[in-house]
Amino acid sequence: MKIQNVLFIGCVCVGLAGMAGAQSQSGGSAAQAGAPAANGPEGTGEIAAGPEMDRLKFYIGDWGYSEEYPKSELFPNGGHNTGHWAAQSGPSGLSVINAFASYGGGDNYQGMEVMMWDPKAKVYRDHALWYDSSDHWVFTGNFEGETLVYRGEFDFLGKHIKFRSETRPISGGGFTLTEYSSVNGGPEQLMLVGRAEKKK
Repeated sequence: MKIQNVLFIGCVCVGLAGMAGAQSQSGGSAAQAGAPAANGPEGTGEIAAGPEMDRLKFYIGDWGYSEEYPKSELFPNGGHNTGHWAAQSGPSGLSVINAFASYGGGDNYQGMEVMMWDPKAKVYRDHALWYDSSDHWVFTGNFEGETLVYRGEFDFLGKHIKFRSETRPISGGGFTLTEYSSVNGGPEQLMLVGRAEKKK
């Protein structure tokens, strides 16, 4: 993981914590801001993380990361990438902040994702950002058994993509990531198979 990725995670956490502190000092409340009602320790005004966030803890760590790209419409030549994936819990445990870098013969990228639980809609929301692009992709998901499944739609390389990902924790630490895509209304294809595991 390049150092700027780790520093960026730290800046995000510090910024969010500062915003929370400023709201507390100004006497603002979650209800006034239209946020979910506070259910943390009595008198603190803090929103408490629920058990849904506990299920995302398998992301947390500093992992070695690799990807295989089968030949598909998006990546006709296929490819193999290696990189890093680092994740930590956000302020008050209400989010998981991921930063990652992947390079090789497939899709080369650096970016971050912020995952959280939406108690009103009862879904996970994943906000994905890229360091070299203004794109902001939002996915919604839930667990199907022990598999976290996200879905979304976005435009990529001039094509409209319907996207699905499946993430499964690995016993002993880490996770596998499988991604599928449908391009311009075509059949769904396997796009990527990733694995995050302890650094060797």
